[in-house]
Amino acid sequence: MTQFVGPRNIAPKTQVPYPKAVARPHPNMAPMVKGFIIALLLGLLLAVPARAGDIVIRNVTVVDVVNAQIRPGQEIIVQNGKIQKIHAQPPQGTIGDRTIDGSALVALPGFVNTHTHLWQHLAKGFYPNGNLQEWVRIYRYAHYLEAQELYDATLAAACEGLLSGITTVADFASVNFSEFSLDATARAITDASMGGALVYWNAAAFLPHEVKGRELKDLQLRFPQLDLWMGHGPFSFFPIPAVYDAISQAKTLQLPMTEHTMENVREQRDFYRNLSRYLLHYGQRLAPGIRDRLARLQSSGAPSKVDGVEWVKRLATEILANDQDRDLLSDKEKAMLGQWVTDPGISPVPLLESMGAFEGPYISVHSVWQTQRDMDIYKKYGVAVSHNPESNMYLSSGIAPILEYLKNDIPVTLATDGAASNDGINFFSAMRGMWNLQKLAVLDTAMSRRLTAWEVIRAATINGAKALGLEERTGSLDVGKEADITLLSRARLKMAPYVPQAENVLPLIIYSATPEAVETVISDGTIVVENRYLTRSPPEVDLAARLSAISNRVNQRHNTGKTWRAKFQLNRAHLTPDWHRYRSVRKKDTLDLTFANSGKEPITIYLAFSGTPFGGNTAAMLSRATLAAYPLNRGEEFWDRNTVLEPGQELKVSKTKGSYKYTIEIPRKKLIRIGRPEQILVLVKPE
Repeated sequence: MTQFVGPRNIAPKTQVPYPKAVARPHPNMAPMVKGFIIALLLGLLLAVPARAGDIVIRNVTVVDVVNAQIRPGQEIIVQNGKIQKIHAQPPQGTIGDRTIDGSALVALPGFVNTHTHLWQHLAKGFYPNGNLQEWVRIYRYAHYLEAQELYDATLAAACEGLLSGITTVADFASVNFSEFSLDATARAITDASMGGALVYWNAAAFLPHEVKGRELKDLQLRFPQLDLWMGHGPFSFFPIPAVYDAISQAKTLQLPMTEHTMENVREQRDFYRNLSRYLLHYGQRLAPGIRDRLARLQSSGAPSKVDGVEWVKRLATEILANDQDRDLLSDKEKAMLGQWVTDPGISPVPLLESMGAFEGPYISVHSVWQTQRDMDIYKKYGVAVSHNPESNMYLSSGIAPILEYLKNDIPVTLATDGAASNDGINFFSAMRGMWNLQKLAVLDTAMSRRLTAWEVIRAATINGAKALGLEERTGSLDVGKEADITLLSRARLKMAPYVPQAENVLPLIIYSATPEAVETVISDGTIVVENRYLTRSPPEVDLAARLSAISNRVNQRHNTGKTWRAKFQLNRAHLTPDWHRYRSVRKKDTLDLTFANSGKEPITIYLAFSGTPFGGNTAAMLSRATLAAYPLNRGEEFWDRNTVLEPGQELKVSKTKGSYKYTIEIPRKKLIRIGRPEQILVLVKPE
């Protein structure tokens, strides 16, 4: 059992009084008394343990993921949020402000989760039977979240992660359909005492390219605890110019990038369809080099309409490749399998390479259907893979070729994805899924042995830290790094029977342990989980109640609609640069918005309707440089207007429930617009 000891007092200076019967010592006794006092003081000094550190973990077993060692009987000293020392347990032990008895504990680095959508905790179990393209309906619920609700849902998810030993996340904030979304998400993660990265999903942010760039810089300033990454959007869902625009902006701002890449076979089919349509409509307007590149990709052809056929092709390829040095197959079997081996199908990876996406740090999420051609590109640029085994199983996306990534020296990290596609955030089941899937992928133990327990643990810790550029700060238990430590209790049945050899300890952690074995979690030197309970955040019971209430309210709004009613008093003298509001709107929603100029100077209001659920993809939001390279017409459903408000004037936007008829009132004019599921942007333009 972990024991916590509060601040301890240093032993008082020892005083040796004269004997009461003697007024003063005999001169001949002085050297004896002096020697006795010195000896006594030295003895007391040696008996008192040295004092150092905010937290001391005594006599703990350390899992050293860098050197692949299990080291029992260690003492970890934490000071100022960092690991100050790890050494063999001294006889007396070190005193700290907090002392933890680690004699029945195993210390791991805090887990690093390289891909989450924390907001999805409100949608656990909503679509357990659909594939990716059907499952994305959960994004309908994202449109109905208010700012405080998003914060609370994200905080609850982050805390569930802490209870699973996760201290670092790369949260893909794909809920940014509203101007408050990134702020609420970042605050919740930092308030939970987590570190890592916030991923800005370009597709959902309905802002002009230049304004978006300034917002990204502002996010970096306001949340220095989190690194900012760009999610550029997949070609299978979004227009090629929109993806290119996000990549070019990330390169300009020197932001690392991460994105869902070839998650399932239908993504390849959809990419082929989108690419073919784009070439048909814009091919003659493209520069010859770009047109030829896209045409070569198109010539790869679409994959089969049956996912299982593509799986058989891959399996045949892998069996033949791995038999080259074993020669177990007969000539007849080789010929039979060879009939299934074909040229690599269409893939977005070469196009991403041509756009420069891999020139900086890049994490390829899911990466289930990559070919050897893609792996060669990944290896060339040092791209890391974020493996999400539970999500891939949940959505029937397939088994990522982890063994092939390892064979090609491509870093593999581990992630949970959002709870809507795995119904939780549990890194132990993620590790278990990673190991088991590779054993099943080829039904060949000789091949599956290439994925060792150490590689699974590293994928969950140091590999993730390296991929996020945080290896100097976290991912392993090393002196000088942030104190991100997960302590597992050997006193739990989930960690028994405990046999101290590495070949037994690691499989026990991967296959047997669950979050119930997590006794203590330290994040950046702060104890955030103690005796399996959260310490700094609201109690788990409160978080669970809030999450349930939020999910029920969002479900209700999905059925009946939401109301966006507000009056904004705008005074140019007090406005922040690029003041804006953007939200998503659906048919059942009610709008009643007023924007009033309460100042003494004119204000120009830019009002835009995206005409599409993902407003960040509309041509008007892209840069001129992007449209020069990859043209895109303004959609027929897109609508925008600049309106100058003199002091005292107002702009009003209203919509009644159950209709897409908007009434737009500007000075001396009333306009009517018939809309659709879309986003609305109101932006105060600089003079």
